[in-house]
Amino acid sequence: MQASPVPTRLYCPRWTGTKGNRRVRLWIELEAPKKTGPSGVGKDNYNWYLQKVHLVPYDWDQQETLLRRELERARHPWPRGIPEPKSPAAGTCEHARGLARIGRYAHAQAH
Repeated sequence: MQASPVPTRLYCPRWTGTKGNRRVRLWIELEAPKKTGPSGVGKDNYNWYLQKVHLVPYDWDQQETLLRRELERARHPWPRGIPEPKSPAAGTCEHARGLARIGRYAHAQAH
């Protein structure tokens, strides 16, 4: 496979990227009408991925709640004198269990 010749005098990576972006955009516009079914991996599979791969103690719904709360907090500062809500993991052992799994995995990898 031979690379296409690029005039060194006129070469600009930004122009090359812009041309590629236009091609991708055109492809998406042409393909979009054909994509009518559901997409994504689904909540159950995503929850498994979060808990087994990333060892996150939160599922999809808990993360959505946290993200919406953070978005609201960013939009509206928290009133003074009112304590902020605790995270869903506060008071549970889930976070500690996740940390223990990470520690066991790191120990096994080191030996």
